[in-house]
Amino acid sequence: MGKVIILGAGGFIGRDVSRFFLEKVGAVELYSRHSDSICGTPIKKMDLTRNLSLRELLRQKKVKAMIYLSSLIPETFDAANWHEFLSNLKMHKSVLEAWRNLKCHLIYASSCSVYQQNKIIPWRETDVVMPDNYYSLSKLTGELMFLQVAQKENLPLTILRLNSPYKVGAEKKRVINIFIQNALSGKNIQLYGSGKRNQDFMYMPDVVRAFWSAYKKKVYGIFNIATGKTVTMKKLAQRIIKISRSSSKIVYLGKPDIQEHVKVKIDTLKARKYLNFLPAFSLDQGIKECIRQHREMFCEDRDNC
Repeated sequence: MGKVIILGAGGFIGRDVSRFFLEKVGAVELYSRHSDSICGTPIKKMDLTRNLSLRELLRQKKVKAMIYLSSLIPETFDAANWHEFLSNLKMHKSVLEAWRNLKCHLIYASSCSVYQQNKIIPWRETDVVMPDNYYSLSKLTGELMFLQVAQKENLPLTILRLNSPYKVGAEKKRVINIFIQNALSGKNIQLYGSGKRNQDFMYMPDVVRAFWSAYKKKVYGIFNIATGKTVTMKKLAQRIIKISRSSSKIVYLGKPDIQEHVKVKIDTLKARKYLNFLPAFSLDQGIKECIRQHREMFCEDRDNC
């Protein structure tokens, strides 16, 4: 059968993907920049930006699939810099060399942010992509590197363009986490600009299912992984306040939202057709689950949190 290799197992998405695959597959090896463990399985330390010997490390292993999640992610797209771009390219190179040797199925976690400046919506996989920051550009560069080799050497490749995953307990606070935390503590929810910026949020269990679908289907190509539905920041804040029954108020900071002009609508037909992937959680369902988990994890007085 062969093993499943997960690179970036200790990251934001990696921990959830790793837990799922460990339960379903069993024969899984986990790698990340920091040693740790998931469900009793050790995460082996591997810094892909410094160590180009991934190919040598995996040379003697029988590998069925390699899931590539590793990435240096900035706090915000505007904060992305040249150093992070180069570091991500080093990781791409290391993964590419190992993949060419293993000739296994590569599943690459890219991002819908590669469309960022494309004014035509909905965004489709066949559209022109126009990244506006170093992080998104690094994701697109990875796509191009892997696609070129896949086509020349007939290697199996699935690229998942993910859009705004969310869950409770993330180290880097996403907007949904911040809004929920403020709502449960009765603090004001602050908005930049007019609150009209829209986004397509996907609950983490659905993101994990997308990787499982990619693994099982083993279909070549690029696939948008999103819900296909958007919500403005103002509507998101209102829904969180309503669902949590919070006394929080929405407050406008009087500062511009530099991405308010970006219109997001993502076409997910290709993923539905070829990966048989359709999100199981609506936004309200995901918010409810996050609120429940947040209360269990962080609130001593759950009835008043």
